[in-house]
Order: sequence, then structure tokens, then C-alpha cells
Amino acid sequence: MGLLRQDRMTRDERMIALLNREPIDRVPFGYRIFTGFSAFNCGYTIADMFTDMRKCYDAMVWTAEQYGWQLTPMIIGAAFDAWEWGGDIKWPTSQFAQAPMVTRYPVVTEEDVWNLKMPDVKTAGMIPHMVELGKLALESGSRCINFQIKEPFESASQICGVECFCRWIGKRPELVHKLLQMSLDFNLEFVRYWIDTFGIENCSVGFLGAPSSSNKI
Repeated sequence: MGLLRQDRMTRDERMIALLNREPIDRVPFGYRIFTGFSAFNCGYTIADMFTDMRKCYDAMVWTAEQYGWQLTPMIIGAAFDAWEWGGDIKWPTSQFAQAPMVTRYPVVTEEDVWNLKMPDVKTAGMIPHMVELGKLALESGSRCINFQIKEPFESASQICGVECFCRWIGKRPELVHKLLQMSLDFNLEFVRYWIDTFGIENCSVGFLGAPSSSNKI
């Protein structure tokens, strides 16, 4: 049995060369949502991956090295938007829960929309944990600090819940417009904060998810 050819580039060198359309040593094998797999692979709980960034980072690094994946340390989840705007979430605790879930939306009534205040991007919800994870990657020598870009429709629908948001699209479009504009403003502020923290030369868009924008919704 022949041996696999050994890598000649680091993961960062490979991705930077790829983005610059330069030759690479092999095709990068990427992954995105493998939080739960990394946890079980290293003997941690799924909740550890959202609450303990040292365990989260180590698990992702070890798992990526074990399987030859292109490491992209990053935490994503739909419930984060609700938490950032003042709602409540619960951490996954069973084998059937792979991510945090919303237990209370910050917006329930129409009046709540007009009273909604812009969160502090530096302290809102999961963002401090995301920044901590990014700093661990930076300290390890990585120059591709990944973050999730949020699509306004997805973010806005998580503030009041997808069902409520869909009803308001037809019945109260002014509420939808208000939530969309606030979500867009906050998401842009988050991107600026991320770039200011890590430097634009070290930032990489790792994920864009927008399931609530699906035409099936």
C-alpha cells in the first residue's frame, strides 16, 4: 500500500495561495459545521464547544490534524442572533441537540420592535466567545481568522422568530423593514469590530448561512 503524499504547505499558506490564484500542494479539504463531531472526537460535550473556547479550539485543531482537514476555527449558530439582541438561549445537553436553541425571543409584540435597542457589539451574546476563539487562532500563528457573515433576513427573523417574521412580511412590512435595517447596521458594526480587532490582513470570511431566506420558508 502506497503512502499518501505529505503536505508541502501549511494550511494558511495553502489558502492564501489559493485565494491569490497561485499553485498549491493539494486540493484543500474544507469543512464547516463539525462542532459536534469535534467534541465527541476529543471526549468533550457539545456544550463545551460553545462555552469553553480553549476546549473548542483544541478540539477543532486536533480533529483537523487527525483527518487532514483545512482548519477553520469558527462557531456558528442561528440562536446567537436572538441572544445578541437580548433574548435567552439554552446550551445543547442531549445527543439530539447539536447547537444552542432559543428559549425566549427578544421581540414578541409589535411594540417590542419599536422599543428595540442596538446591542453593544463588543459584549453582545456569543461575540465575546467568537473573539476569544479568534485570538487563540491568532496566537497559534494563524493568519486566516474566520468569521461568519450574517445575512440581514436571517438575523432579523431570529430576533422575533421565523413564524412571526413571515406573518409580518405580509401584514406589517414596516416592522420587517425596521428589523432588517437594525440587523444590517449591527452586522456591519460586527464586521468593522472584527477587522479592527484582528486586522484586515488576517480576516477571512468563513461562512455565510441564510436558511431563513429559503423559498421553502
